[in-house]
Amino acid sequence: MYIAKSALIPSILAYTAILLLVLIEALKQKTFGIPKKELIPIKVVLMERGYMILPILGLIYYLSQGSTPTKAAFIAVLMIIGITIFSSFMENMQRYSGYILSFIIVALAWGINQFGLFGLFGINCMPLEFVYIGLICAGIALIGVALRSKVKEKAKIQFGGKEFVQALELGAKNGISVAIACATAEILVGVVTMTGLGSNLSSIILNLSESGIFFGINPIYPVLLAAMIASMIMGMGLPTTATYIVLAAVMAPPLVEVGLSLMAAHLFVFYYGILVDDTPPINLPAYAASGIAKSEPVQTGLQGFKYDAGALLLPFAFATNPYLLLMAEGGSVLQTIWVIFTALVGIIAFSTFIQNYMIDHYRWYERLMALISALLLIHSSTLTDVLGIGMSSIR
Repeated sequence: MYIAKSALIPSILAYTAILLLVLIEALKQKTFGIPKKELIPIKVVLMERGYMILPILGLIYYLSQGSTPTKAAFIAVLMIIGITIFSSFMENMQRYSGYILSFIIVALAWGINQFGLFGLFGINCMPLEFVYIGLICAGIALIGVALRSKVKEKAKIQFGGKEFVQALELGAKNGISVAIACATAEILVGVVTMTGLGSNLSSIILNLSESGIFFGINPIYPVLLAAMIASMIMGMGLPTTATYIVLAAVMAPPLVEVGLSLMAAHLFVFYYGILVDDTPPINLPAYAASGIAKSEPVQTGLQGFKYDAGALLLPFAFATNPYLLLMAEGGSVLQTIWVIFTALVGIIAFSTFIQNYMIDHYRWYERLMALISALLLIHSSTLTDVLGIGMSSIR
């Protein structure tokens, strides 16, 4: 609860940055929403395809119960196949006879599992877990078909052997790019791990910051910059849990030594360690997204990183300002609100800098002023706040 409380404001600001970038992109492209009269009512959508949300809920449930991502994804895929086949079967049957037959099948499956009749054929009993999944899929599919029968115009569900084979073929094709990306990422991860590049880079820049080579600049910022680079290098290709374990052991302690709180140090390195998942050249999620969108993987990754970059400077702000983590001792509510406001202004300025647009396209000096404003608002003080807000308001 303590960790969730500290991460609340930064997470809200980070998602606000993404929404801002998407909004600005829409304004740049003069893309407007679909007219209300052309929208399909949510009631119709839920009646037609609402039952298809079950696999997503199943995925979330099994992950929350501690199952591995592989197992949770496998069960979710089984749910998708089961619901689709069952729904297609039900639509091709007469309504009531289909219901009766479906309940007979479900009851038979439960009875076979309950009494171990698979053992008669030398087959181990099916886990109860999968019988329950089958029961849920059947029930949801029945509800879905019943609701769909009330929709006047609906797309017919057709899923048989041919469609199943085509789905497997499409999945294999889309998985090729992901497999290649994973293999390439492992090469890069191996290079970083075996050479010790990440930890060595951190040590080198920490030593430089202590030597005064940064010309009198507050050494905390060069250290944070070093930690950002090292965290992104060391987080390449690692799953989320492994990323945190590695960075918490290697990068967080030096940040605590230079004055950051324990919470700020851990959240800082974790933020950039996760950000690398959507940063070229690794950006494995972009390969999965490009398979769905039928787009070019590298361009998809660059576009994804662009939207993530709106909050690129946010960890620098919360690392040096306990108000953003709701950890300031003796601070007032007004001070907390003011710090959150200045951080939001900084995010807006940096988002407009990235998009080179606010109301209209920036001139080169206006874009430069937006960047300077965002940098000034990282450090919370009366002078930097006034200068940063003032520069961001000039247009």
